Amino acid sequence: MTKVDGFNEGVKKLEVLKLETEQEQKYMSDMAHWCIVHATKYVPRKNKNGAMYIPSTAMATDFEIPRSTVHTTLNHIVTAHGYGSWDDAPIIVMAPYNDIIKQNGNPAEVAGTDTYWSVNPDTGLVLPESTYIIQPDDNGPLFQIGEHGATYKRDNYTDEEVAQIESMLDSNDRVDYMKYKNGEIEQWDIEHEFYGDERVKKMYDSAKDKQAFLRGLFEESRFAILSKYLRDAVVRNAMNKIGFQYIDSIHDCSNTSEVIAKTAEQHDVPSNPSNKGHSNSFYALMEDH
Repeated sequence: MTKVDGFNEGVKKLEVLKLETEQEQKYMSDMAHWCIVHATKYVPRKNKNGAMYIPSTAMATDFEIPRSTVHTTLNHIVTAHGYGSWDDAPIIVMAPYNDIIKQNGNPAEVAGTDTYWSVNPDTGLVLPESTYIIQPDDNGPLFQIGEHGATYKRDNYTDEEVAQIESMLDSNDRVDYMKYKNGEIEQWDIEHEFYGDERVKKMYDSAKDKQAFLRGLFEESRFAILSKYLRDAVVRNAMNKIGFQYIDSIHDCSNTSEVIAKTAEQHDVPSNPSNKGHSNSFYALMEDH
């Protein structure tokens, strides 16, 4: 391929991406297309009536942490940011936005990256019957997408299953994954891993096969990439199964986030195109106080 061919190919990809983003913005201008997504380490609880609910952080900690809110994203899994990472959250709870508000009323604020409710401390965020839960099952098949829920493995992969997930990795994840698999780790990554641990540093310095040592040291990181990617792939497919579209163009102050905020405003619901809404809210001030 010549440089001109490569340039033209790049232009075509940008045009396709622009068209896809415009389609996503149009899709998210309709609240009927909104799917709430909650990443967590805990299965939703059941109340005395048998209905599932997500407790606030205050409820979950017996009110030691005074956070009254439950946070979700719209049509995508929350990505890591300055306030934390949910890459290792094994359970994903999904439900139609319109069904959620029938049970709980409007959220305190809508944002593509952080739609949250201030919930009743006795009930939490009540989940509708249409709720769909994705959770791990290390004794089952690699993944299974059912009518009302899905499972996937986070551990105990066979060699064939590892190869299957590897074949699914996109280009960015593949770069990180292969450097851990081959032990070809960048110096800053090595220094970060050894920081404050002289014992590991000495073991590395004395290792005859440093690449083999690094492969072992970063084995957990390699499998973390596999399990996260499999989780995300299952969520994408499950969301499609229940009639919603996974949206990639939602991030802090993106055009799609602006469309979501404007749509919420049209329905008299407080909104924000940024992911900083809660941190600048009355609820956060109360928590800090």
